[in-house]
Amino acid sequence: MTQYIVNARYTDHQERSHYITETVDSADRRFIQDFIRARYPVGKQLFINSCLLYTSDAADDLLCVDLG
Repeated sequence: MTQYIVNARYTDHQERSHYITETVDSADRRFIQDFIRARYPVGKQLFINSCLLYTSDAADDLLCVDLG
């Protein structure tokens, strides 16, 4: 199981900025955009930064995942 943490900034329909953090199961950019737009009142701008949070395959792939 792989999870990603998503930090996003969006402007609502009144041009106010909001910052959010969500955890998702996919790194697909389109999936993340749709996920954020379905949960929050995103206006014109949406900026997304995602990174690996956890993977159960880390030991198999010899990756180092810092969780703290």
